[in-house]
Amino acid sequence: MQFYGVHLAVASILLVVFIVWHYYLIRLKGISQPFWLPASGRRVAFSEHVRGWLIYGGIILGVILLLAIFVPRDPGTVPQLLPGSPFFGSKHGPGFLGTKPSFPISWTHGMNVFVGEHLLIEPDIWGSIIGMTLLTLALVAIPFLDRGSAEPGSRAEAFNWRKRGLAFAAMGLFWLILIIGVIQNAVSGAG
Repeated sequence: MQFYGVHLAVASILLVVFIVWHYYLIRLKGISQPFWLPASGRRVAFSEHVRGWLIYGGIILGVILLLAIFVPRDPGTVPQLLPGSPFFGSKHGPGFLGTKPSFPISWTHGMNVFVGEHLLIEPDIWGSIIGMTLLTLALVAIPFLDRGSAEPGSRAEAFNWRKRGLAFAAMGLFWLILIIGVIQNAVSGAG
């Protein structure tokens, strides 16, 4: 089985599983209640959450690294070398034959095109690197930029721009990068 197919199938399933698990934990632990519910009064330092993320993230990363080191694997034959593939004989890969990445990663191709064509930064892979870095920084910054001292008790508190404006700006940056990448991918050619 080709590594690309496994990557798309397994990564998509794991993404859905982790999103469902994330929302289950939020519901179970009540870390972030909706603003229309009364405040629980429960206070936990953000560092406690970060500690948990680091521990569980380290365990998951450790398992992945052990699998990568000790489980023999073969990425499969590149499509250009398979006689039955429409990419057979292509010198520059599938992108030069009119294909684009599938939707979950289409924003990376779009960011590569955006950085290459509009910012004139080569090689264009910097689009993915810059995009992923900005997305990560925006997500990490949100809890630190949210200056609310407690759970919001009303809609007005939840959307208080003086206390949460910078956190909303970081969320906006996150979504702006994804939207630019997806739109640029949709309007650009393959390759």
